[in-house]
Amino acid sequence: MMTDGHDDGVDYKGGFTMKNIRIILSGLTAVLGLLVGIAPYTFAKVCGMANMHCHKVTAPTVLVFGILIFVISLIETVLLWKKR
Repeated sequence: MMTDGHDDGVDYKGGFTMKNIRIILSGLTAVLGLLVGIAPYTFAKVCGMANMHCHKVTAPTVLVFGILIFVISLIETVLLWKKR
């Protein structure tokens, strides 16, 4: 990797550096976390009966974990972006 002597994450040959790849993967993880969170309510519907376990417990649990993945990955993306 040809750099100007600084570890700024820029590869002057035009390729991706590990820092850029980590930022991209962290952003993709945030998007996937959001998709996981909304899945039980949109494209992967849970059972329709309100008193069933899948409706009362599973869907909210998946939503919470999806939002948690989204928030943690978004924070990591922002921190990695600032360190660039």
